[in-house]
Parts: sequence; C-alpha cells; structure tokens
Amino acid sequence: LEGETQIVYQLPDACVFFSDIHGFTSSSTQLTFDELVNFLTYTFGVMDTIADWFNVYKIKTIGDSYLALTGLPNDKVKTTRPHFVDMLYFASTCAEVFSDRFRHPDRGTILAVLASRMSHIKKRTHFSANQKAKNPNTIKKYALNEASHTVQCAMRYGMAMGLVC
Repeated sequence: LEGETQIVYQLPDACVFFSDIHGFTSSSTQLTFDELVNFLTYTFGVMDTIADWFNVYKIKTIGDSYLALTGLPNDKVKTTRPHFVDMLYFASTCAEVFSDRFRHPDRGTILAVLASRMSHIKKRTHFSANQKAKNPNTIKKYALNEASHTVQCAMRYGMAMGLVC
C-alpha cells in the first residue's frame, strides 16, 4: 500500500454491530431505482439517528449492510453506563423500530414510534446506571436480557444482525 496512510487504533474494549436486510437482493429487483434509493436512504437515516442517541459510531454502509462500533474514546460523551449497553440499546431499538416499519410505512408514524420508545429506553438506561453502582452483577444480567430480546426481535422481523463484544 505504497503512498497510503493506514489508520490503526488499539481499543482495549469495543463492540461491533453489523446488520443485513433479509431478502434484500430478491426484493430489490421488484423496486424501481428511485424506490430502492429512497428505501435505503430512509432506513439508514433512521439507524444513523438512533446511533447518535446511543453514542454508536457508524463505520459505513455497503449496499444493504450497516457496520457500527462502540468503545471508541470520546471526551464529548459523558455516560455512566458501559459502551456495550449503548450498543445493545441501539440494536434493540433498530430491531423494534423496523418491525413496525412494515405495519406503519408512513415516515411520521415511524418517527413518532421511535420518539415514544426513546423515553422508555432512557428510563431503562437510568435504571441500569443506578444499579451498576449498587451491584455490578445486575448490569451484566440486564445486558444479557437486553441482548436476548434484540436477537429475538431481529429474527422475528427478518433483520440479520450480529454483535461482537
């Protein structure tokens, strides 16, 4: 790689998210080019918004795939919860929001659903942060329950999703 600069970060603790839209290749042949671009722009735009709320860094999108990361050093974000909890909230929220996408194709409705869920998630975040101070094992149990819920939602609604922490 002559002439190119490689950027390498050593992260002692990181969590990687990747997702893929189930059946995208076959269903994309039934859409016009404009419909396809609008669908992907909207879908990834919503995911970007959710990522911002949970301090998740989007690495890139490729076709119908989304790749993101938590655990980067960030002086601007002050949070008391572990970064993997942010990733679990992000993945869980994406799975839940896009499960409603097909029942409520109206953009305003989806954003209203997202907003209503955000207040609930903020309450859960506050609970988990307070519990961590009292009992470190509680946050681990809570995170495992959240991960299980995320995987169940993703499988139920056709979103292939993976977390690596």
